[in-house]
Amino acid sequence: MLKNLKPNAIRIPTPNAKIREEICYSCIITPDKEEVKRFLKEIRSILKNEARALNTEDVIKKLNPKIRGWLNYYRFVCSKKTFNNVRYKILNSIYRYLKRQHPKKAWKWIKRKYFKTIDKDTLNFFTISSGKRKKEEILVNAAKDVPIIRFEKVKGNSSPFDPDLKEYWKKRKTKWGKSKFTKGSKYEKVYIHQKGICPICNLPIELDDNFEVHHTIPIKRGGNSETKNLQILHSHCHKAKHKKLHQDT
Repeated sequence: MLKNLKPNAIRIPTPNAKIREEICYSCIITPDKEEVKRFLKEIRSILKNEARALNTEDVIKKLNPKIRGWLNYYRFVCSKKTFNNVRYKILNSIYRYLKRQHPKKAWKWIKRKYFKTIDKDTLNFFTISSGKRKKEEILVNAAKDVPIIRFEKVKGNSSPFDPDLKEYWKKRKTKWGKSKFTKGSKYEKVYIHQKGICPICNLPIELDDNFEVHHTIPIKRGGNSETKNLQILHSHCHKAKHKKLHQDT
């Protein structure tokens, strides 16, 4: 039978032949289930063990960096459903923590004392700070506070080496660099005010770049940490700034 076959034979379909539909597959990347379980286990451990010796303000300050860091790591993939599920389970752990703190109080009393309504969402765990400036410390909302960021394809055959597309690549780099900061945070406002450009080297601060926050007027000379007195610099530019190895642009 093999002798009758022609090498490199091309099959020509007949005019009445049915065209087969191509099956398309999509690659959906989601957070690993084991990583989600490990993260929730760490949050529950803090609320069950360490939170006993802390007040509500310290509990929120301890949880916020962990929750925000985990969300920032997974916000570049298909994580919306996972984030909603994580928030639901964190709220359950918060409820158990508050029930241990107030075993004889009803849920309505706990909700009125420890939860705040933000954008029609009534379950935002918060407290008032105990310092001179009475500020609200609010727990990160895993479902809303860290938006999902989708990768943006490069337009056409745009090359980073094309001098005519210098402005396009500059805007693209600063747009991704902005995602380094929490939405609506003080550092994001400083970054937007600088248009994503380091004032020392006049180059964009990109997503993968190391950066540091610089006080224009040092605190020891009467400066403060307000937005007007802050600059976001590359790490190497910040070192050069203090060693006076450059001139401001």
